[in-house]
Amino acid sequence: MFFLSKKDYKKGDISVAITSSIHGINEFTVGSIEEIKDDCVVIREFGTGRLCNYYNESFYTFDRNYFSPYELLEGKQFKIYKFLDKLMNGSDSWCRFKSLQFNEDGTTARFEIREKFKDDCYEFIVLDVSKSLRDIKRQINEWLAS
Repeated sequence: MFFLSKKDYKKGDISVAITSSIHGINEFTVGSIEEIKDDCVVIREFGTGRLCNYYNESFYTFDRNYFSPYELLEGKQFKIYKFLDKLMNGSDSWCRFKSLQFNEDGTTARFEIREKFKDDCYEFIVLDVSKSLRDIKRQINEWLAS
């Protein structure tokens, strides 16, 4: 049984399991809908990527459009975002963090900076996110010094 018809769910929706969260019996209470099968809904747990099949559950779903893109980052992408935000906004530099966009396969990211007190994109760099945070910091410092 599903609270909504399964056709109301779509891959990528953020979901909250209703009945098992009330009873505290399921660690996959909040996740992302990964797949909709005939007999169950597959949820991907945030942070770990583990999958769980729900057969007898009700859900609330939330459209990803209501969240900032940074709130939904996980793993290394989230670490890179926090690192760059702190690096750029925690300094006395003339520039600040503007945006970070990861490509589809997660291998590179477009990192934009803005001038302090302005919102327009000043400059951007493409980062290789397979590198360590130390290497990314070095790449950004070299880029800013040029």
